[in-house]
Amino acid sequence: MVEMNSMYNSLLQIPMFQGISTGDLTAILGKIEIYFRKVSKGEVFIKEGDDCNNIIFIIKGGVESFFKGKNYDFMFIEKYAANEIIEFYSLFGSSTKYTKSYMAAEDSFLVFIDKKYLLPQFRLYDIFNINVLNMLCSKIQSCRSKIMLGNAQTTEDKILQLFARLSDIKYGEKRMLVRMEDLAKIIGETRLTTSRALNSLKENNMILLKRKEIVLKEARNITGIMMENFTI
Repeated sequence: MVEMNSMYNSLLQIPMFQGISTGDLTAILGKIEIYFRKVSKGEVFIKEGDDCNNIIFIIKGGVESFFKGKNYDFMFIEKYAANEIIEFYSLFGSSTKYTKSYMAAEDSFLVFIDKKYLLPQFRLYDIFNINVLNMLCSKIQSCRSKIMLGNAQTTEDKILQLFARLSDIKYGEKRMLVRMEDLAKIIGETRLTTSRALNSLKENNMILLKRKEIVLKEARNITGIMMENFTI
């Protein structure tokens, strides 16, 4: 089990708790129900469409999100590292259901806090409200940056922009399981042109190509698009 001191340090690194003293955090944790969960590699612990009732922190390990395209046949997979909050933007709003499924990429420790226990703390600690507003504004700015990416001039940029628009976070590994012909339809190019663009990206060490799979090992390596403007 994760040691208490390690948990405190990890929680204080999460945007929602930044600026809160250790004493205040101890007081908060004493008033809410919190539980730990160890998830084994390959275990799916959230399914798309599940109710989002908990704030979930990754304390140790790594998690992958995945979702299938609605109009095209593909699956997009994104890796989350420790100290990330899982899909916090689905906690409130018109839809409070998870938009993706989540699986442990390795043996991991998670912390679950029922949102009904945390809501009263917003009235007691202004820093909570400021942090949550910052997180929501950052998410909105990220979405706007994706909208403002503009028209790609090359097929290579169309592929990179697709990864950027599908991504929730600006760093880490991204994978897309897709057939060549389906990818060509998504970006509005021919299969041959798409194949040439993928091979060009591979030769420039921007992606790895596997059978029916495109791997972007590190999203920060994307160039030619506004990925640096992503703030989540």
